[in-house]
Amino acid sequence: MPYPRVVVTMAQNLLALTASNPDVHENKFYMLWNAILTHHFPIELDYGVSFVTSTGSRPEYLVVIKVAHGVEDIVLVVGLKRPAEDSEWGRVNVRKELVDYIERRFDETKIPTIYAIGGIGLSWVAYKMDRACPLDPFVASSNVTSATSYDAIANGCRLHRPDDWHHSLVKMVGKGEHNIFGILVNSLIVFLQGYLLRVAVVRPPRILYNLADTLVVSIKVFSLLAKTWFLSQC
Repeated sequence: MPYPRVVVTMAQNLLALTASNPDVHENKFYMLWNAILTHHFPIELDYGVSFVTSTGSRPEYLVVIKVAHGVEDIVLVVGLKRPAEDSEWGRVNVRKELVDYIERRFDETKIPTIYAIGGIGLSWVAYKMDRACPLDPFVASSNVTSATSYDAIANGCRLHRPDDWHHSLVKMVGKGEHNIFGILVNSLIVFLQGYLLRVAVVRPPRILYNLADTLVVSIKVFSLLAKTWFLSQC
């Protein structure tokens, strides 16, 4: 699934701007990244995108927050740099800044893993950071709106979605931990989480991403059928 035309147009305009001025300021890229993040983390799924400002006036980071049960948890942090910093030194610098920022955010979230994106112009690299582990890169691309980038970011988003699926499925079948259908659903979700994690690491063809979505739909259908049968036995 490609990005909407408006997102692609934003990227094309930035590409032309960068060609004429490689030192264009990073704040020119916030609108594009905000559009990308709200596309993958929609408000309909209880996500919000926040600008985090420094002591100055410009935003330092874009932060994706999951809002559930009255609690806000950080799941993704995006740090941006100007295209002129697209170098080994620039990537090291943005990684260091992301590590410093995320380490302080773990006290504000119950989620054990926070993902990060370092954007330098239209290039980007994604990382994941656990409470006990350093920031590890797992995907990079030189074109944020390419099909490869779209799939990589979409798949990274899915790593947070199993919790959403889990809560909705358990709600459909009742208190899942107390009946056989809930136990089976929980087992399937655990399997799916492991599958998605492997997909994120090896980055296979797009057909496997579609397979993951098909698995989720299958689980939802099974849950509805299980609930119907269970209620008919009561």
